[in-house]
Amino acid sequence: MGAPAAQAAPAGSFCAMDVGTGAISCFNSGPEVISFISGGRVQVPAGTKVISDRQRASIAQSPAANFVLNISWADNNYTDASYYFYASGDCDTNADVDWSIGVMPSGWNDRISSFKSYGNCATKLWENTYSGSSYGFIVNSSYVGDAMNDRASSMQFN
Repeated sequence: MGAPAAQAAPAGSFCAMDVGTGAISCFNSGPEVISFISGGRVQVPAGTKVISDRQRASIAQSPAANFVLNISWADNNYTDASYYFYASGDCDTNADVDWSIGVMPSGWNDRISSFKSYGNCATKLWENTYSGSSYGFIVNSSYVGDAMNDRASSMQFN
């Protein structure tokens, strides 16, 4: 499944993109993003940067029925601004691409340095729109390496 072209992101250093629709929402903290994605059902402590598998499962069981696919960070070791990518369904266990983003959201082209994938997902970063240098499919990466650092222009999840 693919998303329409990404929309410009409003102010805030913690944003979320619905990969299925391309809708973007930004907040002042990661916990606010989790509350939004879960429809208010899942609350995480202030300062939370990485969610647990249990918290992700709780989000998927919420009335909003969203699945966090990936959280990407602007710096290595899961630090600085973050972007949450979520969808109405999880990745399956087949080797095909389940979700994709052909154009990174505004302000996030050539910005990703680290990421975590959730559920059944693994992430692949591309230098261009599904072409050029790539990195993945990988579940978690505290640093995407010099070859892909701050170079991702599209991504896929399988």
